[in-house]
Amino acid sequence: MVVGVPSSVTIAEEDMHVCEVPISNNNISIDPVPTSLCTISPLESLPTIPTELSISKSNKCLINPNDLPFDLLAGEEHLEQGIDVTDGIIYLTSYRLFIFTNESCCSFINCPIRLIDSIEIKDNIYLYIQCKDIRSFRLTFFTTDKCCYWLRKLTEIISIPICLEDLFAIKFALAIPNQEHSLRDHFQDELIRLQLDTYPWRLTEINRNYKLCTSYPELCVVPSAVTDEDVAAVAKFRSYRRFPTIVWR
Repeated sequence: MVVGVPSSVTIAEEDMHVCEVPISNNNISIDPVPTSLCTISPLESLPTIPTELSISKSNKCLINPNDLPFDLLAGEEHLEQGIDVTDGIIYLTSYRLFIFTNESCCSFINCPIRLIDSIEIKDNIYLYIQCKDIRSFRLTFFTTDKCCYWLRKLTEIISIPICLEDLFAIKFALAIPNQEHSLRDHFQDELIRLQLDTYPWRLTEINRNYKLCTSYPELCVVPSAVTDEDVAAVAKFRSYRRFPTIVWR
């Protein structure tokens, strides 16, 4: 029924809209959102990733480096930690992801951040972490919110850095400017570690300035019974002058 003064205005069908008007206490109230219908976008149906966890306020607190289950490297900063996994404590620094499990006093996972290749969430409480050295492990969280929170944190920290200063290698180098070591000092340390500093091996500098072989390092390990003259003579008959030397042990 139309109530009003007749007019010459014609109402076309495309100008008419049908809406649901809830009636309460015999008074007509116009509600722009129908109470019996709820429309959401497809993205809103997915679980949201929280930016903060109110249930783990201790994550953001400062911690004494001496209380960590590992020693911080030069330039390494403690970022976050939480008792969010079912079998231990998870620690995050600018260099590593460290999980200290409760199964035994010697059980832990120490994974450098840049060693992580991919992170995948499954069943809303599991994080599967695949490393570049073919290692992989799974973290089980108490709740979906905690799992999604750590997924976001780890995904951010393993992303491609914007500048070189964000790399831990740069921070490490800047943190120890007074500890200068020459190439020979580092090489000598490796010789001692690999037990190549004694008989039947010796260190030779015959390739100094790469004058003998351009594809070999300046410092090489050869048998102690072989002189530098013998090495130079043998190199003449080798491809690219690559004389016999220790390359791996």
